[in-house]
Amino acid sequence: MIFSHTCFGDTFDCVAVLLTYENGYTALLIVDAEDGSPVATASVNLGPQVSTPDNHIWLKVWSENAGLEDSLAKASIVSLTERRHLVNNHGDSAVLAKLSDELLNARAKSPRT
Repeated sequence: MIFSHTCFGDTFDCVAVLLTYENGYTALLIVDAEDGSPVATASVNLGPQVSTPDNHIWLKVWSENAGLEDSLAKASIVSLTERRHLVNNHGDSAVLAKLSDELLNARAKSPRT
C-alpha cells in the first residue's frame, strides 16, 4: 500500500514494512516505493518497561518524523490512539498506534520478517 509523506520539504511515495527488533517487538520501517531505500523508522522500541498491546506499536512523532503519524493514519496503515508515553527529557512523546489488518496480513505473507 503506497502513501505519500513529506519530510524536510521532500515528498516521498512510501511503503510501510513491518520488521522485528532484536527483542521481539514490532518495528515499522518506511521505505521509498520506487527503490526500497529507507525513508524513516516510524516506530520506537520502548521495550518491556512500557505496556504495548498486541498489534500495536509506539510511533516516533518528533524531529524528522513530525507529521508521519498523520500520513500513516490517513493511509489507513495505523489507527492512532490517545495514549502517549514520554520518551526523553525534552518533552518528546511516542504515540501508541494500532496496526491495520491489511499491514498485519501482508507481514504474515512476507519472508522479510
